[in-house]
Amino acid sequence: MFDGNKIQIDSTEYINRINKNFPSTILTLINIIQGVAFFILVTKTFKNFIQFDPTSICYTCIPYILIILGNLIIVSFEYTWFVGMFTGPISYLDILTVYILGFSEIFPMYYINDPYIWWISSSVFYFFGALAFCNSLYKLKYIAYKPSEAKDLVKRSLKKNVALAMVLAFLCLAVHISFHYKLYEGIVSNVGLCFVFIIFIIFVFSEYTFFKKIAPKFVYNQ
Repeated sequence: MFDGNKIQIDSTEYINRINKNFPSTILTLINIIQGVAFFILVTKTFKNFIQFDPTSICYTCIPYILIILGNLIIVSFEYTWFVGMFTGPISYLDILTVYILGFSEIFPMYYINDPYIWWISSSVFYFFGALAFCNSLYKLKYIAYKPSEAKDLVKRSLKKNVALAMVLAFLCLAVHISFHYKLYEGIVSNVGLCFVFIIFIIFVFSEYTFFKKIAPKFVYNQ
């Protein structure tokens, strides 16, 4: 209970408070946005399948729904990892990145039956995803890991993630262009979907490999 004395906050207490505030703030925002995004995805999915008409266009949207679900899972996973590896003073860029990712993640959900818009909106999402990883690379400059070689592993993983996100962004843009100019858009779209799923598999496998490599770096003999 407050007794009228001034609360003393030294540098150690300040740093502890800042570090504790970072994960709770970021994860709260992510949980809210991901909850809204998942609700919209479920709503749009049921709206498309409520007719149960095999000849309806609604059944062609299954791959798009699965990709969006994959996006949700990856964003949630990456931010859970992010707050563990990059806890520190929160910046406006951290908050802005969360909101921009959330907006660009949700936007394609409204166009799962319109591939022309879905592909370009997905391209925007992956582009912002690459920027989010770049933000992590920027924050990495101000973090010292013990042992130091762990930092090299994190840096390589982030650079790989930036590259994969940019590949997805340009892939989606290319498919959108094929729809715009009506250049074998059906074939190009199917090929594009296959490549997106392949890149998803590569991404998940590389993240699994990364965590297998980095976990022992933080295990110390007592």
